[in-house]
Amino acid sequence: ADLFYGLGLFYAQDTMPLSDSHIAEKYFRQAIAEQHLDAMYALAQCYLEPMAGFAQDEAQASTYLLQAANMGHVLAMHQLGNLYLIGRGIDKDEQHARVWLERAVAQQHTPAMNDLAEIYEYGWGVEIDPERALQLYQTAADALDAEACYQLGRLYLEGNMCKRDYAQARAWLKKSAGLGLLKAD
Repeated sequence: ADLFYGLGLFYAQDTMPLSDSHIAEKYFRQAIAEQHLDAMYALAQCYLEPMAGFAQDEAQASTYLLQAANMGHVLAMHQLGNLYLIGRGIDKDEQHARVWLERAVAQQHTPAMNDLAEIYEYGWGVEIDPERALQLYQTAADALDAEACYQLGRLYLEGNMCKRDYAQARAWLKKSAGLGLLKAD
């Protein structure tokens, strides 16, 4: 399965002179037949953001993401949550979005923590919950997630969901910039 997955990746690369979506898809499908989760995720990516001649097919992408997510693939869980949140390739459903993001968070996936924090910050399908949003941003920031550091800095600067604290805001924004997030500079 790993060999087929690797060959699928090779032929899916736009930068390769031998890129070919048909060959890449054939190899990904062979790996998927052996339950290769990364192949499911990779083929979903090819359908979501077409490359190497793949035609965009968001419904097919969401099918592969759902399959991989149900089998425990954390990146698929995260992306599936986001697709449900915006209704891309799948019916918009904020509750399903939250469930999939919660599952990714349970695996300590910091980008999912940021997205789930936004759900609680803005009340998308849930009651606005400043404490939960702050806790999620804080956990991701403690794991050195640049976006979470930025969001914590923003919240401390605005003082809407927590007590305004310019020193905390400055520290978190500085940490975010130090981690490479350009919008924090």
